Amino acid sequence: MVKGLVPSYEVISFQQVGDEAEAQKMLNARKKRFGESGKLTTVSDRCYKVSNSWSYRNPFPPGTDEEQYLRDQLNSTNAVVRTGVKVVEESGHKITEHTSTYTTCFRVHDNVLYESSIEQLFEMSLPTSESLIRGVDGANDVDLDLFFDRIPMGIKHQRWNMLNSGVGAQL
Repeated sequence: MVKGLVPSYEVISFQQVGDEAEAQKMLNARKKRFGESGKLTTVSDRCYKVSNSWSYRNPFPPGTDEEQYLRDQLNSTNAVVRTGVKVVEESGHKITEHTSTYTTCFRVHDNVLYESSIEQLFEMSLPTSESLIRGVDGANDVDLDLFFDRIPMGIKHQRWNMLNSGVGAQL
C-alpha cells in the first residue's frame, strides 16, 4: 500500500532467478526491448530502474501566451509515465517539446526479482523466496482462473454442442 492522502495499492510482480547474474541478464534484455532510448540505472545495491524516454516537437501556436499554454498542457508526475512540456527557441522560432519517460523499478531479494512502478519497492520489506514459493498454488500452474458464470454465450453453446454430439455418437 502506498501512503498518501488517499491510500492506493500498487502491483508488485516477482519471478524467481538463480542469482544476481541471471537477474542482470533479464534486466539487460528488458532494457534492450526499448532500443537506443532504453536505459538501465543502478539505484543502489540490488535495486535498478529501467526507463525509456521519447520526445517530439511541434511549432509553437502563433499568438498564444507562453505561460498560459504551458499551464494548459499536461505535466504529469505519474509513477509509471512522466510527461512534460517546455518551449524552446531555435533559429528565432518557438517550438514546444513534449517529453515522456516510462520507468519500471526492480529489486533483487533472496533470489527473487521484484518489479513495480513505484520507487517504494526499494525500501519496503519483502518476503523470503521460500514463503513466496510455499504460497503459490500448484493447481494454477498456468496462471489461469476460470469462472464458469462468466463464459461468453457463444463458447457455452459450442461446449454444449460438442457434449451433445459426443453423447449422440456413443448412443
